[in-house]
Amino acid sequence: MLVHRRSVAPSARFVIGAAEELPFAASSFDLVAAAGSLNHTELSSALAEVARVLTPDGVFLLYDFSKGRSSLTGDALAAWFKSFEQRFPSRLWRSSGAGR
Repeated sequence: MLVHRRSVAPSARFVIGAAEELPFAASSFDLVAAAGSLNHTELSSALAEVARVLTPDGVFLLYDFSKGRSSLTGDALAAWFKSFEQRFPSRLWRSSGAGR
């Protein structure tokens, strides 16, 4: 994902770190999102870190694309995912090591 960071979010700041030891102060974020990543962590430590960096009213958004590529209500999600994969082919980020 970091390979595409400048084209997707040119003004964003990206930090590399382990989910089990997030490099941020406590109560730093109103939103923490985990996209298809928690299965690559030591889950209890990662969730404890999420809780630590969230503000008291913060929200934890957990989602994963492996099972969520289709919807019972139509094919819009599948079409979006196909468009996403065309724009950001997985072979690019997998070969760079950025997806690890």
